[in-house]
Amino acid sequence: MAAAAAFLAGGERACSAAMRRASLIVVWLLAAHPAWAQVAPTCEALFDAAPTIAEIEVERGPVFTEEDPLPDWLPAATVNRLHPLSRPGLIEQELLFAVGEPLDRERVQETLRNLRALGVLRREEIVCEPLPDHRVRVKVATRDAWSLEPILDLQVVDAGTAWTVGLRESNLLGRGKELRATFANRFGDPQIGVSYLDPRILGSRWQWSLSGLDFGSGESAAVALAHPFYSLETRWAGGLSASHRRGDEVLIDDGVTINQYRARRQTLQGDVGYAPVAGAPVVHRVGLFVRRSERDFQATAKTVAALPTDRGEATVGVTYRRLGVDYVTERRVDHFDRPEYVNLGNDLALEVGVSADALGADDDEVIFAVSDQQGVALREGAFLQGSLAASGRLHDDRVDDLQIGAGLVGVVRETPLDGAGLHHTFVGRSDVLFTDRLDDDRFLSLGESTGLRGYTNHAITGKRRLRATVEDRIFADRQIAHLIALGAIAFVDTGYVWEGRESIDLGDLATGAGFGLRLAWPAAASEQVVRLDVAWPLRDVPGDNGDPKITFLTTTRF
Repeated sequence: MAAAAAFLAGGERACSAAMRRASLIVVWLLAAHPAWAQVAPTCEALFDAAPTIAEIEVERGPVFTEEDPLPDWLPAATVNRLHPLSRPGLIEQELLFAVGEPLDRERVQETLRNLRALGVLRREEIVCEPLPDHRVRVKVATRDAWSLEPILDLQVVDAGTAWTVGLRESNLLGRGKELRATFANRFGDPQIGVSYLDPRILGSRWQWSLSGLDFGSGESAAVALAHPFYSLETRWAGGLSASHRRGDEVLIDDGVTINQYRARRQTLQGDVGYAPVAGAPVVHRVGLFVRRSERDFQATAKTVAALPTDRGEATVGVTYRRLGVDYVTERRVDHFDRPEYVNLGNDLALEVGVSADALGADDDEVIFAVSDQQGVALREGAFLQGSLAASGRLHDDRVDDLQIGAGLVGVVRETPLDGAGLHHTFVGRSDVLFTDRLDDDRFLSLGESTGLRGYTNHAITGKRRLRATVEDRIFADRQIAHLIALGAIAFVDTGYVWEGRESIDLGDLATGAGFGLRLAWPAAASEQVVRLDVAWPLRDVPGDNGDPKITFLTTTRF
């Protein structure tokens, strides 16, 4: 952190002055109005005794009540009439406990996580009321979230302007289904997209999704049917999925397009999984999968070099996952007004498959992927989470498309900077990725969309990548009209991409810095965060024009 601050202090004077003036404006705005904090509910005092559940009460509440301090021009009853209340059964079907069972900590806590994952609730809480004869009444209270939300996205860079507009309904007719439609123009390429998700087909644990996108040079579509591991105690899962994409693609070298062609990519996969060991503290899951994938390339009028290699794989394989369970509840990390559940337990995943000519593949290969993640709590409101991953294809005596990476994320809340109704959350991320014999239709890059704000997309390209970022996320206690939560961000990104034959030279690190404003509507289903960021490149690179980059979009995270 000190090194990042020192670097900024030595940056361009005009950039620093602009950031200081903007920071004063943001701080003035953040001091304006109070926020409504959510208190995490608990039945903690009764878990050890494990009384029998005698009754379960479910109370579904509207988006707003008369107790909410809304402005006079926005009566709660009027808003609620415009939002269909979640149907009976939507909450009940997520409960992992039942009448007659002993009260269990893991089931109660996982039910809270599953209710949060629905994406249609503003509040969820579970409280316990002791009854005579070693019994307990469990009360589940929820508040609906406003589920019809706009989608807005605007990017202004030297390559032009890209924008997206649309609507998302995440609780269609109060049944928990999601429907989304968008219209976009991505740097001159018009796009129309639609998607649908039903997480509970006819109230079952089966779910299906469908999406389609039509754009200037082609189209994409995906469909999936799945029965997931919906809880830590779920014994089996399975599914089928298919995807298709056809359209123009490019290869870029340090911001310059060096080839363009039309690509077709298709994948069909089926899988089934079983948990021989289920439930906390450690879950073990094994699985089988079959997968058929194809990708082929065609020349267009803009093709100026050799086409990438066509590939076809037909794979039969096995999977294994060891999932440790160690959840902590955080706040003010990615969201303004909602509990955030972070699993710090060890999560090891393995996948090994054989792609064979006898099955219809181009070559006989062994395809593998392995990943491991581990977190550690430093104190309440501070944690680290590290990860390792590797994947590739073993062919003859070599490994093709080898990718080996490592990453680290750190979060610190409740800092000495907190005060005057403002809360600072420091988030740091870093990762490194090495590749060897990477497929010739792929490349690594850094830029606006790949972790280096302030630079053009794909401004720096190569075969190996190092990147890091430090952010100060500022959350305000006050709200505008008791409806809009305010936040701000200051950030520094740095990174480097190099070819495999080169050694790392930290003197070549490209660094960008900037600030942004966050506006959120906590009553919305996804919390609907509006992000406005301005970032400056602090080092000249051949693939960037040196101008500041402005990004405006709506998202579901800070």
